[in-house]
Amino acid sequence: MNPRRTIWPTCAAAAVLTLAGCADLIGGSSAEPSAPGEPTASTGPADPATIAERAAYYGVVPEQVLTVDVEGLTAISHAGGAYGADGYSAVFSDVAAGEAVMLSAMTGEISAQTCPGLPVHTAHSTSEGPVGCTVDGESFHRTAGEAQEYAVQRDDAIVRVSGTGVEPEVLRAALESVRVPTVEELDTLLPPAPSSTGSSRPGTGTGDGAPGTGTDGEVEGPVERGDLPPGDVAPDNSVGVGG
Repeated sequence: MNPRRTIWPTCAAAAVLTLAGCADLIGGSSAEPSAPGEPTASTGPADPATIAERAAYYGVVPEQVLTVDVEGLTAISHAGGAYGADGYSAVFSDVAAGEAVMLSAMTGEISAQTCPGLPVHTAHSTSEGPVGCTVDGESFHRTAGEAQEYAVQRDDAIVRVSGTGVEPEVLRAALESVRVPTVEELDTLLPPAPSSTGSSRPGTGTGDGAPGTGTDGEVEGPVERGDLPPGDVAPDNSVGVGG
C-alpha cells in the first residue's frame, strides 16, 4: 500500500497561481526524499498557467484538477473533465481487476452525519439503496451494493475514489496518493483545446457537450443546436408547405 499521506492543496479558487506551491505539499514536504513513482523536479506538477487554461476550457475548478499515483492504475485518455455542476472527475483502468476506477472532486462536505446520505458514484453508475459508512483514519470507506468508495474532506471539496470489482486496498491507496498531475498526465486526462488557428484558447465547456468553434475560428463552448424540438426526440427535418 502506498504509505504517503494525501495532503489537499490549501488554495483559494481565485488564487490560481498558488497551485505550484500547494503541489509541492502533495505526498510530503519538499525536504523529504521522493517516494517511488512520485514526481521529481523534471517531472513535477504542471505549471499553474497550464492547469488554469485546461481547467477553464473543460469547465473545471483548477484546484480540483487531480490524478492518482498508484502502480496498476492507468489513466484513460480523454477521461478527465467536468463532473456534475462544479466538480471534476478522471477515470483510470485497474489493470489487475480489469475494472474502471473513478477519481472525483466536488464542492461539498462529508462527515459521519452526512456520509450515509451521499450516493456512491462509480464510472458506470450511481448507487441505489442504503450506503454503508466506516471511518478509516481521516477518510470514509463507503459501500453500496457492489460499489465501493473511499472519500475524504479536503478544504471545501469532497475527494473520492470509487469502483466496482476493485479491491478496497487499491481504492484506499489511490485516495492517499492524490496529487496534482504532471504535464504528461494532464495531456492524457485534459488534452489541450483544439484550434483551427493553431493556438489553444480556453473555452467555456461545461462537460455536457463537445466544444464548438466560433466565427473567428477559435474554440468556444459547446454548440447549441437550433433544430431540436422539446423532448428527447429526433431533429425536425420535415418538409414545409409547397415542398
